[in-house]
Amino acid sequence: MEEQPIKVLKGIQGASLELYSKKLLIKRKGFVAMTQHGLKGDKTIYYHQLTSIQVKPARKLQIGYIQFSLAGGIESVGGLGAAMKDENTVAFDFRCNKLVEEIRAYVEKAILSSQQPAAAPTSVADELGKLKNLFDDGVLTKEEFEAQKKKMLG
Repeated sequence: MEEQPIKVLKGIQGASLELYSKKLLIKRKGFVAMTQHGLKGDKTIYYHQLTSIQVKPARKLQIGYIQFSLAGGIESVGGLGAAMKDENTVAFDFRCNKLVEEIRAYVEKAILSSQQPAAAPTSVADELGKLKNLFDDGVLTKEEFEAQKKKMLG
């Protein structure tokens, strides 16, 4: 059975954004989408690939956009016109502002949960404790233990 989207944003100019549990999907349909983006087709981006999200809220007479940044990607920085041509951007009108904020919150949370937790730093005391256990278990001789302890303590 195919996974159903969690949220769907119907953007403008034939663009839409679908959120799934592990990825997002940007779709483009229609003539305007083809003139702006060519025949690139749908784009799938997994949350672990994302580094940031930028949102420019829409106003009554000004469209907004949501843009996704990937590691090593080159996102447009030339304002709305350049963003409209960026394949990682979906433009929307003011009626979608609330939904876009919900999408931003969901994706930011997904990015954080997809990142690998950093290994906890070990202190010298922790390392000495491990060393002492090796000595107590007979893995290290007294001389080896003392030499390693001296190296750790400087």
